[in-house]
Amino acid sequence: MIRLLYIFLFVVFCKIILNLSKYLEIKSLFRKYEKYNGSDPLTTPSTIDFISHQQRIKKLFRDANLENPSVPIYESVFLGPLFPSRVSVFENMQYTREDVVVHIKMLFYQAEGVFLQRIKEAINPIYWLETLIYLPKKIFIYLGIPIDRWFVKISIFVWWVFITLGNILYVIYKPEIDIRIKQIIMNFMK
Repeated sequence: MIRLLYIFLFVVFCKIILNLSKYLEIKSLFRKYEKYNGSDPLTTPSTIDFISHQQRIKKLFRDANLENPSVPIYESVFLGPLFPSRVSVFENMQYTREDVVVHIKMLFYQAEGVFLQRIKEAINPIYWLETLIYLPKKIFIYLGIPIDRWFVKISIFVWWVFITLGNILYVIYKPEIDIRIKQIIMNFMK
């Protein structure tokens, strides 16, 4: 039983370290973006430093589950009318247009908040209880499957039936199950 506690504490520790490193990295990259945003020539060290980290910034934004906003632009074709279109903020973060800069700063702040929240969740027992209760839902979210599908709801129901039957069987056959679990653990440790 104490080994399970150690495993759980190891998972909590890993979650904290992982999100703390992402939080510190996004703060560092935001400082680079601020420095880049204040520079003019394309060859300044801050510009090169920021542009070389763009892919990492996009990955951190995706890790924080932030959506890629788009900003409207208007282009004229020859001397004709203006044609509206939208451009991706993730793909155009190197541009210093005010509307893009506002979105990028907002994304940095949101990413900081997400990683800080995940650190806090790691030490919150309610979070772990909720994760256990809604484990299938969490798995489907992780896999990117929409949770409003019928098979997700059925899997949550099956999960609850499994947990309920498991608890009932454990109460009825506790001594036999404890002996069997100890045997499995002893065989596993050899």
